[in-house]
Amino acid sequence: MSLLRSRRADGGMGAVRTVGVMALLSTFCGVLVAGLLIPVTTFVGVTSHSVADGFQNLPLALRDTPTAQRSRVLDSDGEVLAYFYSQNRQDVSLEQIAPVMRQAMLSIEDYRFYEHGALDVKGTLRALINNATDGSTQGGSTITQQLVKLILVQQAKNAKERAAATEVSPARKIRELKYAMSYEEQHTKDEILENYFNIAYFGDGAYGISAAARHYFSVSPDELDARQAATLAGLVKNPVRYDPTSYPENALDRRNTVLATMESQGELRRKVSQKALKAPLGLDITAFSNGCVSSPAAFSCDYVRRWLMKDDALGDTPAERRNKLETGGLTIQTTIDMRIQKATDAAVTDRVAPTDQAIGAQAVVEPGTGKVLALSQSRPMGNKRDSGQTYINYTVPKKYGGSNGFQAGSTFKAFTAAAALDKGYPASTTYLSPLEKVMPAGSYTTCDGGGTAKWNVRNSTGAGTFTMTKGLQQSVNTYFAQLEKLTGLCSVTTMAEKLGLEFPLRGRGRPVHAGCLRHQPAGTVGGVRYLPGARPVLRTAARHCDRQQLRQCDPEVRGRLRAGDGGGDRGHDQRDPRRCPVIERVRSGAPARHPLCRQDRHDDQQPSGMVHGLHARLRPPPR
Repeated sequence: MSLLRSRRADGGMGAVRTVGVMALLSTFCGVLVAGLLIPVTTFVGVTSHSVADGFQNLPLALRDTPTAQRSRVLDSDGEVLAYFYSQNRQDVSLEQIAPVMRQAMLSIEDYRFYEHGALDVKGTLRALINNATDGSTQGGSTITQQLVKLILVQQAKNAKERAAATEVSPARKIRELKYAMSYEEQHTKDEILENYFNIAYFGDGAYGISAAARHYFSVSPDELDARQAATLAGLVKNPVRYDPTSYPENALDRRNTVLATMESQGELRRKVSQKALKAPLGLDITAFSNGCVSSPAAFSCDYVRRWLMKDDALGDTPAERRNKLETGGLTIQTTIDMRIQKATDAAVTDRVAPTDQAIGAQAVVEPGTGKVLALSQSRPMGNKRDSGQTYINYTVPKKYGGSNGFQAGSTFKAFTAAAALDKGYPASTTYLSPLEKVMPAGSYTTCDGGGTAKWNVRNSTGAGTFTMTKGLQQSVNTYFAQLEKLTGLCSVTTMAEKLGLEFPLRGRGRPVHAGCLRHQPAGTVGGVRYLPGARPVLRTAARHCDRQQLRQCDPEVRGRLRAGDGGGDRGHDQRDPRRCPVIERVRSGAPARHPLCRQDRHDDQQPSGMVHGLHARLRPPPR
């Protein structure tokens, strides 16, 4: 009896709901006809004052802003080293999307897309009736209306704007409708569908159809089959609920709904549909790492990232530069050679363990050009300190990696030899170099004219008579103690500065003695316990070049950061021969509509080999 009463009650509620729906539809149709057949201002006049005011004050069109695109860092052979993104997206044209994917999306989201305008009256009425009479939820928004909503969410700068773009209210629907009507007037149907595919979120961090196809099935969007297309088309309604990686059963049911819908509409042959319905999801997940931690050249990648984060060509503030790097769709071509990178990684890690007290670091820089080919260190990138991991890059200057530097040690033998050659002493200059030698007090004069204390020098590599060449090859301390006396400490200091070594204490009231501690010469391991700024990579590419190249790579030379001319070329490859190249060039993946910004300004403290003919192009905003 109670069950019968319940059914009668339900029936009564259904009848009431139906009457309510008819009344609502009558009102809706009246407003809709008014809105479609009379001017917008008149249409707004029959609504509430608040909605009318908001409607009248709306701009006629959406702001053209580019969708966020992932940036990628490439090695010297064009292979991907890393991605940077806030949203994993890579725009594609409609022609690059498989026809079955296009049809699957239209079948489930907006089957009459090419027949109606911004508003599908038939679809909206059907959705209202279904939702009100049987309690189910059926969408009535056209693809254009959905696109407008997604664009408004994308353009929202704060939580308040995002809430306004997603609120459930008549006012929001009316705003979207006006935007959609204007958008339909300014764009073709194909352009609207292309933009929808590129901006839609497909779940699990995949934005746009290209990222979704590659993430879930490891194929490009033009290679999708019916089974895969139906899976992806089913995701946009609720990317979380139907995420196949988290809820495979939900995703399978939704995929089968799309397949059945396509078959009922005559868009998929029954044989193909039935075969796909019986198949599993068939996921083949490809993960897109974000940042440098998982890069095969982690610290080389981090050097690039930190350098770009200080380059005002990408923005006036760190926040603007980060936004450009993570949303600008940049292609960052570097000089990193993975063959050399792997060799240096092995050379360092074979000799120094991650948890050793000592830290091994090595930089490979091409003589004559200053190109940075590889950066390696014994401590891997990460936050597990007990395992020796670190985020400090020990191969580069502090502002690009966080290290305070190492003791200069025998590195200064190279500067001493260079100073001697510069003074005209030949490479055949010979000294008897015993295992131990005492250099008396006053043997050397510092840059400020002071003397040095007594110095006991020891060798660990042998003794005998050595030329400059052999002394360098065997790193003979007692040889270079004598050669440095010949050249003078200040000559070595000057040469080290010319070759790019920074002396932070100069000009602060304390003399610099070529990195000497307690007025000892710099030519041996014992002579320098610590030198601020001593790192494998010096400051400027030019400093690694020969005399002629030094002039060509003058750090005062300013290159121009230019935008594209809007042609079919997908990025400039022009190079300024006056600049020394780790970043060869920076470009975006599509022609620009507007100039990027201004002059490319780099101070003369830039790291070695970072920029070579730096160019960038902005991708065009959504049409």
